Amino acid sequence: MGMFAAPIERRGVSAMNRSTTFIISAAAGIAFGVLFLFAAFLPGPPPGFGATGDGVVAFYQGHGGAQAWANFLKALGWSR
Repeated sequence: MGMFAAPIERRGVSAMNRSTTFIISAAAGIAFGVLFLFAAFLPGPPPGFGATGDGVVAFYQGHGGAQAWANFLKALGWSR
C-alpha cells in the first residue's frame, strides 16, 4: 500500500477521504495557533530587564499556576 492508497470500506463505514483529511488538518492547525497564542499571553508580561531578584521571584510565585498552564499548552502543540 502506498501513501495514496484507495480508501477501504469496512462494515459499511467508509474511510476518510481527502476533503475530510484536509478539514481536520486545517482545524488542527487553527487550534494549535489559538492555543499557542493563548499560552504565550496567559502568564502576563514578565518582570522588566532591570528587575531585582526579589521581583522576579515574586512574579513567579504569584503567576506560577499560569506559567505551568502556559507551558502545558505549549507542550501540547509540540508533542508528536
